[in-house]
Amino acid sequence: MDLTHWLVENWRHLIENVGILSGLIVATISFHKDAKVRRVETLFKMTEHHRELWMHFYSRPELAGILDAKRDVLTSPPTDEEIHFVNFLFLHLNGVFRACKAGISVRPEHLADDLRSFLALPVPRLAWDRLKSSHDRDFFAFVTKALRQTNR
Repeated sequence: MDLTHWLVENWRHLIENVGILSGLIVATISFHKDAKVRRVETLFKMTEHHRELWMHFYSRPELAGILDAKRDVLTSPPTDEEIHFVNFLFLHLNGVFRACKAGISVRPEHLADDLRSFLALPVPRLAWDRLKSSHDRDFFAFVTKALRQTNR
């Protein structure tokens, strides 16, 4: 009988509280779904930028020497254009690194392995050695750690 009496006197407050709680639940679910959508959009955007960079690379035959594993950078030093392109790649990777660190994207599973393979090439390694001081501390630490790891 006490419950019935309480419900009669407080039904408006009960309905208001249930409405508020339902609104919070719906907002939370919506927020989580929106966060997933943003992560996927970010992944698409990063993939688009990655594709654009490499399409630029493949449309410019003079950049092919960047991927030459046997290139002697002492007798055939990289051109300014090659160094700039490699820096664009570092800037792109820094953006990916930042997005992953901020939680708006998932870090690609083998990112460190890919970076280590890329920096094993003479031109990218020379470019990194020249340009690393212009990159921020966190990204520098990420690249340094990647270079120290062994392949999985």
